[in-house]
Amino acid sequence: MTTLFFIHGMWSTPRVWDNYRAHFQSLGYRTIAPALVQHFSSNQAKHVQNLSLLDYVDQLEEEYRAAEKQYQNIVLVGHSMGGLLAQLLASRVNCKALVLLASAPPAGLLTFHPEPAKVLSGVFCKPFFWKNGVKLSYRTARHGIFNALTETEAKTQYERLCFESGQAIREVTLWYTDPKRASSVDPEKIDCPVMNLVGEHDRIVPPSSVKKLSRYLGASKHFQQLSHFGHMLPIEDKNFAIAKQIHVWLCWQLGTQSSRAKEPSKHAATNDQGLYTATS
Repeated sequence: MTTLFFIHGMWSTPRVWDNYRAHFQSLGYRTIAPALVQHFSSNQAKHVQNLSLLDYVDQLEEEYRAAEKQYQNIVLVGHSMGGLLAQLLASRVNCKALVLLASAPPAGLLTFHPEPAKVLSGVFCKPFFWKNGVKLSYRTARHGIFNALTETEAKTQYERLCFESGQAIREVTLWYTDPKRASSVDPEKIDCPVMNLVGEHDRIVPPSSVKKLSRYLGASKHFQQLSHFGHMLPIEDKNFAIAKQIHVWLCWQLGTQSSRAKEPSKHAATNDQGLYTATS
């Protein structure tokens, strides 16, 4: 049985994975969705102040090692900042595959783009924001990360957001000011198939950034820009169209013998045993 190890993103909690966990469990997967340190909906700014990406990765590695003692075939699935954390974790452990949904890029790849700058401008204007916990206003979150949701859905999801570490935000977005380069990823240390997906209307992680990330991680990595989707892919994917693509890709990749699996073919079909196989 394949185990999906879900990693949530910035300002988020494991609840972002609720629908995906139920869906993938119905397909026969085992799922794990740990909360990052001090990430819960009613947290306070002081709970996350001074936490680093390295603190998050250290905690996730402990969770992964514990799961690894019980389960095999673990796949990392990360969303947004969770995608960057998944890359960092994948460079430390021997996961079977890496699925990145609207992933934040590692140090060196993030370049100026007006939309993310607009979303984060309020954070950057707070004096010494990196020493405190910070949270987006509803207006900013509605524009920047919930733009593909209805007003009712956006309000529900906003209530589930939590304070995020300003230090972690700085390490992701202003990586060049971080002497530890906490967000640095060595692609040579990621020896597994990688799937990169991003919504065409994502305002905080531009598709161009994810395409650049896919190239950075090397040849034989899968990239796809998804029409009609924004940033919150696990929530927006109500009909599980994206989840189905992930499932097909995992069936193809995990069915190969090499850890550096080849790209899946453009089409797939289901055989008599219900397994996905490549077609010409």
